[in-house]
Amino acid sequence: MKLFVISDLHLGGSPHKITDNGIVGSQICHSYAELTQFIDWVAVQQKGAGTVELVINGDIVDFLMEEDLSSDHEIERIENLKPWLPDEQLIIEKLARIVVRTREGHSRGPFDAMADLLANNQCLTFVLGNHDIELSLPKVREYLERSVLKSSITGRFKFLYDGEAYVRGDLLIEHGNRYDRWNVVDHSALRQERSMLSRGLGLEMMQLEYALFKPPAGSIMVTEVINPIKRKYRFVDLLKPEIKAAVPILLALHPKIEHVLSAITPAYIAKSTTFLSPVVPEKAGQLSFTNANAPFDVRSSLELALGVDDAELFSVKSTSGNQLGVTESWDEIKRMSGHISNWLEDEDNLLNKGVTRARNKLLHKALNAWKGAFALDRHSESSEYLEALNIIANTKKFSCVILGHTHLPKQIVISNDMNYINTGTWADTMRIPENVLAGSEVSNEFHEFIDNLSNNKIDDYIVRCLTYAEVELEVIGEQEKVISSRLCEFTVDAKNAEGV
Repeated sequence: MKLFVISDLHLGGSPHKITDNGIVGSQICHSYAELTQFIDWVAVQQKGAGTVELVINGDIVDFLMEEDLSSDHEIERIENLKPWLPDEQLIIEKLARIVVRTREGHSRGPFDAMADLLANNQCLTFVLGNHDIELSLPKVREYLERSVLKSSITGRFKFLYDGEAYVRGDLLIEHGNRYDRWNVVDHSALRQERSMLSRGLGLEMMQLEYALFKPPAGSIMVTEVINPIKRKYRFVDLLKPEIKAAVPILLALHPKIEHVLSAITPAYIAKSTTFLSPVVPEKAGQLSFTNANAPFDVRSSLELALGVDDAELFSVKSTSGNQLGVTESWDEIKRMSGHISNWLEDEDNLLNKGVTRARNKLLHKALNAWKGAFALDRHSESSEYLEALNIIANTKKFSCVILGHTHLPKQIVISNDMNYINTGTWADTMRIPENVLAGSEVSNEFHEFIDNLSNNKIDDYIVRCLTYAEVELEVIGEQEKVISSRLCEFTVDAKNAEGV
């Protein structure tokens, strides 16, 4: 049995274009044709019925990027996006639009290739991420399975949407967002919301406004901070992972953005002092990781990304407690989010000409933290993930763990010979040339780079790595065992497609 694992496709969103009112569009994956070819290639690796399985490990689609078409104005369609929308019919309409968009005018696209894979008696498994949470809603799941994938024909489709990891013998697969405090999904509350929706109580749920399920803080940062900024600067769409990249760079862009982020963190970032370890909750129902002995705020995010000394340069103060309830916080977030476009036009905007050297130094520090050695080295990982991986390895239950979420492909041998693979992303990422950060914030290379960001000349910095994990399983005795596991990259040319 061979498994092929990919993640973080972020399918959906309209193509970018420049208008008189700024940049519109939100598509961050431009590999639809390659993805279709990859799925077709996976299908021909079979050696009989049920001998091949494709696992899509979270962030399959991106509902934070798929516009609300209720407005005739393109800018308003982005502004009206919500971090969480329990309107099943509207989500079904968005999913149907994503299926069509990803065909790019052709007769087939990625979802058609998935349906064909199932029709050929091979297996397909979805694992829920943090940008595709609405896929878990009851009627959306039914539409996905029956109308999009037509999976009732073979019964070979599985969807893990309740916080459960996908385990095959000594192989563990999960999206990985439970180790990122900005993007923890409260599956216990989400389950309650689905329970209500299944009973036809959707209207009552929407009137409650987050009474049961609160979206992750990272989702709110995307819709209320990143989406308004990307109307002027496209590069913010590519800031991953969000703690290491987005928070320091957003704070460097304009000092007032701190106020929006500070309104998000108290009410929406998961906090707990009762976790026994980074992977083990003390209380039943707590499915998500929080490595906290103190409240988590914007200052904590800066220190995690930059270190204590460099975080001090941003003059962001620690905040504690939650002075506002969720509804009050949401109103405050929306109020301040509405001012972001104006902030980016004033003299304090980092990318405006004539900013002080001190402000350039902040961005230089933030970009260095983002670029960090671990981001480009496929054989090292950040400490927060390594801590959790070592605890999993010490259970001696798994010989291979596969994650996604960070958009950074990795393959590392952890303790007890456990192989760790991160499958990266098929969406666009941005790489900073070595010479840009080799000097100081006054270097010509750095200023040229800043000018290019300001003028949205970023094509030369965009990278697409079509990475996947290939795992071979064999039944030994009564249990499946991993025989081999490796990180691969898919390549396409005019004559063939192949895994490398």
